[in-house]
Amino acid sequence: MGDLSLTLDPSGTEVQLAGKGDGIAWPELEHLLLSNGALRSAEGLVIPVLGFRRSAVEIADLLRRVDGEKHLDGGIQSLLRLHLGEIRLRQSAERGIEPLTPEAIRAELFADGRFRRILTAEQFRDVGRLLPLGHGANFSVPGAGKTTALLAIYEILHHRRHVDHLLVVAPKAAFLSWEDEACSCFESDRRPEIARLTGGAVGVRSALQGEPEVALITYQLLPNVVDVVKAWARRYRTHVVLDESHRVKGGREGVTAGAALQLSDVSARRDILSGTPLPQAPEDLRPQLDFLWPGHRIMPEMRVVAEAPEALLRDVEQRVRPLYARTTKNELQLPHLELVPVPVQLGPLQRELYELLRSEAARAARGMATQDRRYFRLLGRQVVRLLQAASNPLLLTQGEMVDRENLQLPPQGLKAMELLRDFARYEQPAKLQEAVVRAERAINSGQKVLIWTSFTLNLHALEKLLQAHGPVLLFGQVPTGDSDDEDTREGRIRRFHEDPDCRVMIANPAACGESISLHRACHYALYLDRTFNAAHFLQSVDRIHRLGVPPETVTRVEVLEARITVDQRVAQRLSAKIRAMAQILQDRGLAALAYDPDDVVEEFPGGLEPDDVEEVVEHLFAESEE
Repeated sequence: MGDLSLTLDPSGTEVQLAGKGDGIAWPELEHLLLSNGALRSAEGLVIPVLGFRRSAVEIADLLRRVDGEKHLDGGIQSLLRLHLGEIRLRQSAERGIEPLTPEAIRAELFADGRFRRILTAEQFRDVGRLLPLGHGANFSVPGAGKTTALLAIYEILHHRRHVDHLLVVAPKAAFLSWEDEACSCFESDRRPEIARLTGGAVGVRSALQGEPEVALITYQLLPNVVDVVKAWARRYRTHVVLDESHRVKGGREGVTAGAALQLSDVSARRDILSGTPLPQAPEDLRPQLDFLWPGHRIMPEMRVVAEAPEALLRDVEQRVRPLYARTTKNELQLPHLELVPVPVQLGPLQRELYELLRSEAARAARGMATQDRRYFRLLGRQVVRLLQAASNPLLLTQGEMVDRENLQLPPQGLKAMELLRDFARYEQPAKLQEAVVRAERAINSGQKVLIWTSFTLNLHALEKLLQAHGPVLLFGQVPTGDSDDEDTREGRIRRFHEDPDCRVMIANPAACGESISLHRACHYALYLDRTFNAAHFLQSVDRIHRLGVPPETVTRVEVLEARITVDQRVAQRLSAKIRAMAQILQDRGLAALAYDPDDVVEEFPGGLEPDDVEEVVEHLFAESEE
């Protein structure tokens, strides 16, 4: 009989399986470990700690069935005790943990004399619920104060000596918000030192050598320096937070998400924050819960799509409900939000061009295997072209007429080029015209206007058309910086708020849907176009409908939809995704943002996800959309 030994390496990141087991269960054990990330070594197998934890139950069962002696070193025994303790903690949450009272929270929050901010009633409730969980998810709507609530949780755990450092993975645009919230929450002479981790491996090492109490790093940079960051986090009792955690929806197979998920094995406490935790489908929750509770398999085994049967969505809701806190817009008692779809009739030339592109997209898609990733990318490119043709056909030529050999259109592009030339000469984009008319109507009534579009050239086109109203643009190429510099993101936001001659802001939801607040200056938004990305839509709506809106204000959001185009399919898919999210999060206010267009942003282009394919293909091959 063979002997087996399991040891945890000194860094605490890998489990070594040495020796050779006997019996029919040994091949199963090998296959299980290899499928969870194990690699062969001279002694046997080496598996990352996360992979070991994900399969801990099956490993334990198979080890019992493998013949021979089994030896587990102290590190493995501690790891298994930790895993068992978290299982018991989560099971306690499912049975119902008594939340901390506001009085108990105050006693600990202000005990060390460095936290000064008074929490709202909803924040007290969320902190009281999340602290006893061990690891928690705050899915409150934007504007509810998730960052403040998290800093309160950290301060209480810091007072208890359970944690001593905070590591936050967040979009770069959120860094300023974290720094500002820390200034508001902590006494100026007791404020934790905060370091932005930037500049590659050299810059990150240099910043961490300063021993900051709080470190901020982007999802994009983390994969390049994950070993450096993990080594720093492991030296302390580190509280690890994923802000806008829906960004890890790609799971451990994705480079960016995989790096973030690795941080779970170097943390004393884990939290995730997102106002839109399942933007495309309930399936988006799986990697986020895997970060919080590795190996617990909270989600159902099957893949859960937005259109899943009612019973399956209810099952997911019941599994997830004990593990998160959410403050809804209804609880914040925000004033009314009007969401109005606006149908727009395309002109004859734009219609003919659109139908030509639709037939070309159908030809390109015909015969390709739908499970092929190349198919999704091809279909995504076709979707982007259709969205462009529906909003502004000149986007197809990068904004200007070009020679045929430079025309970025399908191979059968001669007819399309002729139509584009005629279009540029005789017709204006219908949705651009409608957006300008509606924007000027609102401006003339004394309002400021926020216009959203996914295409940079549309931003510049609208800037020219609305030049008389002092427009400012916000998109990915606008850098962050000083609010006194009007070339920065902060400077343009300040100008929109303070300059009476600046009546219009034109923004890209993919770049500016998070971490900005415009609700004090603007209560009217127009969507020139939308993609299949529900997070971009929901978070962009929340820029002007959030805590702080005056009680008597009516916030109005108008969505321009070109009739008989992919716009209506986008609306249908977004509605399905939002309804699924509303059901699982038990948020009726969220459901109000889902509407049926008949009532009248990404891994793949156009925000396209595999679950969107059927809707797009049906549109491409439909004889008539009437």
